[in-house]
Amino acid sequence: MKTTSECTPLQKTDKKFKEIERLFEGSWKNNGRRAPSIRDIYEVSTPTVFEEDFELQCGVGETQEMFHGTELTCGLQGSLCTDPNCSTCCIMQQGFDLAKAGSWSGKPVEAVCFTSHSSVAKGYGLNRKGGYVWHRDNWADAKAGNSILLVKIACGRMEKVTEKVTGKGKDHFDQNTYDTRLISKDDGSEELMIFNKKNALVRNVIVF
Repeated sequence: MKTTSECTPLQKTDKKFKEIERLFEGSWKNNGRRAPSIRDIYEVSTPTVFEEDFELQCGVGETQEMFHGTELTCGLQGSLCTDPNCSTCCIMQQGFDLAKAGSWSGKPVEAVCFTSHSSVAKGYGLNRKGGYVWHRDNWADAKAGNSILLVKIACGRMEKVTEKVTGKGKDHFDQNTYDTRLISKDDGSEELMIFNKKNALVRNVIVF
C-alpha cells in the first residue's frame, strides 16, 4: 500500500505533456492576456487510500477534469516540500482541506472550487507578499507564486446552478440531496464546488 505522494516530471516531448499543454492553452480565455509559458508538468501519484476513497465516490454520476489554482512557495523542483504555507505540496500530501478553502483571499467558503478555464485558475493562490493581486492585473505572471492543479472530480449528485448564487458555503447547500454544485458563469466558464475532499483527486501539477 502506497502511503506517500510523489510527483514525476513529464518530458516536453511526451504525449501527455502536449495534451495538458493544449488543454491549458485552449481553455485560457481572458481578454487578450497571453497565457504564461509552462515550465514543468508533473504527474502525481497519491497514497492508496486517496485512490480508494475517490473510487468509492465514483459510483454515482460523472467524473470531470478541472483546474484549481493554489499557492506554491517551494517552486517544486521535483520533490514535495514540508512548508505548511505551500498549498500545492500540502494538497498532494494531505488532500484538500475544506477548512482552509478560500482562506488566502480572506473569504473562506468551506468548499473547494474548481474551474473549466485555466485563466480563472491562474488568478487564485497568488503570492500577495510579492505584490501579486487580481486588481493589479499581474495575476497571469509566471512568477505570481502559484501552480495550477489538474484534478479529477467525482461529481456524484450534482446541483446545477445558472442564476447568481448568494452564498457559496455549505450552509447554503443541501448536502442531503447533492454532493457537488456546478455553477455556469457569465464569462462562459463553469465552477464546480465540492464539500467532501474525497470527491477530488490530483492528477497533474502545472508549474510556470
